[in-house]
Amino acid sequence: DLPYGQWLRREHLGIAIHQVSRPLLEQAAALNQSQYAAACLLVTNEHLITTERANQAYSALHDRSVSTHLLVGASGAGKSVLALDIQKRVMEGGGLAFWISEEVAERSLSAVDALETVLRSSYPSLEKGSGQNAANIANSSGRLILIVDDINRASAPTNVLSKLLRWGTPSPSDGKDPAAPLFQIVCPLWPTHWASISYRNERQPWLRIHTIQSFLRKESVSYLQTVLPNDVLIEGNAETFAELLKDEIGRAHV
Repeated sequence: DLPYGQWLRREHLGIAIHQVSRPLLEQAAALNQSQYAAACLLVTNEHLITTERANQAYSALHDRSVSTHLLVGASGAGKSVLALDIQKRVMEGGGLAFWISEEVAERSLSAVDALETVLRSSYPSLEKGSGQNAANIANSSGRLILIVDDINRASAPTNVLSKLLRWGTPSPSDGKDPAAPLFQIVCPLWPTHWASISYRNERQPWLRIHTIQSFLRKESVSYLQTVLPNDVLIEGNAETFAELLKDEIGRAHV
C-alpha cells in the first residue's frame, strides 16, 4: 500500500488517503497557491508580473545555506505580491512552496508541524507525521519553500518572528557543520517588527534581509494594467492610479 498508490485510488475512486506522495504534494501546493492568491485579493496568479526585486529575492533562494529570507518593507510596498511570485516561480521550477498563514504559524510548534496543518486542511485523513514526511519527500527531488504571511496581523508579531527564526536556525550535524535545512522560509515583514529584534539576529549567516521598496513606476503601470478590469481601465488610467498610489501597489488590495 504505497503512498503513490493511495494517491491514485483517491484520484480515481475517491478513497481516503493517509500517506503523502510527490503527486499529492504537487496537487496540495497548487491548491495552496490559489488560496494564497485569494488571500492577497488576486483572482489568479496570471495577475503577477516580474519585478526587479522579485528577481533578486528569487535568485537569493538558490543559496541553500540561507534558510530564512525576510522581505522587509512598509505596508503597501507589495511584499505579499512578491512572495506570491516567488511561490509561483519555485513551483514552475519543479520545487514545492506552501503558504503558511499567521494563524497557523502562531499555533504551530515547528515548521513541519505548520506544514502538516496546511496539508491536513485539504486532506484530513493524512496520518500524523505527514509534515515531516512531506519535507523529506520534497527535498529528495527538489526544494521546499514555506512562505509565512501575514505575521504583521498577528496578535504578537515579534513573538511569531522569533519563532520563525528558531525554525530557520540550522541544526548541528554530528557536532560538525550545520545540516542543510529541509526547507527555506520566506516572510514579508514590516520594518518596525524587524527593528525590535534585529540586533540579536542581523549577523546570522543563515538569514538574509531583503529591503522591499515601492514598485518602479513601469512595474506599477504594468501590474495595474493586468489587475484592473477593462471597464475601469482606459488609456492613461494606469499611470494616474500608479501616481495616486505612489507606486505602493500593496494598497491596491486593501
